[in-house]
Parts: sequence; structure tokens; C-alpha cells
Amino acid sequence: MDNSGNNKMLSVILMSYYSNERILKAYEQLDAVMKKEKIPYEFVIIDDGSKDN
Repeated sequence: MDNSGNNKMLSVILMSYYSNERILKAYEQLDAVMKKEKIPYEFVIIDDGSKDN
């Protein structure tokens, strides 16, 4: 991804409390938008200890 010298990055933080099935869908949708808009980002998933992941 070309940032044109800009080293800023958006951090998207997602809590994963019983959301194992939704995380992939959320990531795919976010990734598509960020790539289309050429926005550099990181996707951080916080494991909360729920038993579904």
C-alpha cells in the first residue's frame, strides 16, 4: 500500500467477546473499504477469554 510518505495508520480495535463467527466478516468488510480508500490500518483483536475463540 502506498502511503506517499505518510506514516499514519488507523488502528481498529475489536473486542472478541463471543464473536468468533463475526470477526472474519467484520475484517473482510473493513479490509475492502480500507483498500478502496487507500487508508493504512491495523486490525487488533482483543481476546477477552470467552470460550468461542
